[in-house]
Amino acid sequence: MRSNHKTLYKSLHDITIRAGKALGENDFEMLVRLGQEHENVMNELKQAGLSDDFDVLGIINEIKNEVDELVAQMERKRDETSKELKKIGNEKKLVAAYGRF
Repeated sequence: MRSNHKTLYKSLHDITIRAGKALGENDFEMLVRLGQEHENVMNELKQAGLSDDFDVLGIINEIKNEVDELVAQMERKRDETSKELKKIGNEKKLVAAYGRF
């Protein structure tokens, strides 16, 4: 099972890359599917236990950096969406206020 760590971490790497692409394309159905894939891989990693292979550290660091960038991308998307929703809400208020005249 120990030799499986690299394969599992490479799967996490692939999921992270695909999640970034799905986020950029506003493909939220894909993000949900990738979330499930991520959960499955994480469960397999838990079952595999700790790795004694120091080569996986490089892969882990690379994935961490990619995840950090993905989180930043999600935060930007959240902020953009929030601004758009506020804008729509303000426009509706204006229509409601001036539509009475």
